[in-house]
Amino acid sequence: MTINPGNHPMERVTQHHCTYRSKQYGFLTHDDEVFFKWRKDHLCTIGHDVWIGHFAIIMPGVTIGIGAVIGCGAVLTKEVEPYSVVVEVPAKPIKKRFSTQQIKALLSIQWRDWDYETMKNRLSEFNDIDLFLEKSHSIYNVALNGVEHI
Repeated sequence: MTINPGNHPMERVTQHHCTYRSKQYGFLTHDDEVFFKWRKDHLCTIGHDVWIGHFAIIMPGVTIGIGAVIGCGAVLTKEVEPYSVVVEVPAKPIKKRFSTQQIKALLSIQWRDWDYETMKNRLSEFNDIDLFLEKSHSIYNVALNGVEHI
């Protein structure tokens, strides 16, 4: 996969690395700060528990939500919602992994922050979304039709 690939400066006479990695080529004592600042200002954000398929490309500035699935070879140019499955070039959502209510509940439970013992004790529930959310409802007061605040 490729995350935040550098864009070559198309407005320059040459797009070669030497125009922005000038120090590496011995042309200058420094690299093009403006070029690299743009890249730092367009970082990608990848949520927890995201599956990114082989050869996917995530363009600069793209955010991928928690639990998303990115298909092999997909090219992401836009934000990906949590628990969405996206494929193709350019990537487009084809489905959600769970219902809207289940996604809201999963996002509120934040199981990824659990300690080792809690994960170990509840691991068998991770194979059954309904069981997981039912048990989480009683423990975390999470409703399937939304999130109840305690």
